[in-house]
Amino acid sequence: MKKLIIGFFGLMLLAGILVLTLPTILHKAGLHPEYQGPKVALPVPPGYSQLKQLFSNTLLKSKNGMLVFLLTLLLLVPFYVAYRMSREIKK
Repeated sequence: MKKLIIGFFGLMLLAGILVLTLPTILHKAGLHPEYQGPKVALPVPPGYSQLKQLFSNTLLKSKNGMLVFLLTLLLLVPFYVAYRMSREIKK
């Protein structure tokens, strides 16, 4: 049974290597032509901002993470204010 499992994984490994190298082999043999279509990037829409997109994606994907971040920030703000106030008193 152990030899059967090892043989199966060996065949899967060989199949994976073949799938990954097949386009290269076919291209060298002239049987796999390169893509000849246009290589054009779409223009950025007006009003697009990378920062806005980053925040909207973050909010949509991880609402709990953002909530923890905001609560942590809310917790740390009083300490920052106290630190700044103590520096002003020492001057």
